[in-house]
Amino acid sequence: MSNTALGLTALLLVIPIIISYKEGLHIIKDLIVATVRAVVQLIILGFLLHYIFKINDKWLLVLCVFVIIVNASWNTISRSSPVMHHVFLISFVAIFVGTALPLAGTIATGAIQFTANEVIPIGGMLANNGLIAINLAY
Repeated sequence: MSNTALGLTALLLVIPIIISYKEGLHIIKDLIVATVRAVVQLIILGFLLHYIFKINDKWLLVLCVFVIIVNASWNTISRSSPVMHHVFLISFVAIFVGTALPLAGTIATGAIQFTANEVIPIGGMLANNGLIAINLAY
């Protein structure tokens, strides 16, 4: 992404800041902090993915998808009721099955190749869909 594109994207932040200021919402600081955090996280993720795409190791690819599934399962804990037990395990099994089966099917049918630049985004989308479904259920 060029600096111009990054600057134009940053201009999108101006709209919520203006609305917040005019409506007296007092969330300008939160908006700026969230934006800086998102930019830093995306830069770090970009460097990690660049490294992973260069290596193109099959086991590292499986590990990355596994980490995505574990992270999605871990995020369901915050939405669950304190009286619910084994939330992580239940969520992990559900998200694992909901991610692994469709991902294996798309790879087996040849719809996508077993490469990092195809498997990681699709695996992330599938795990995110499972996360959203579980969060709605909790």
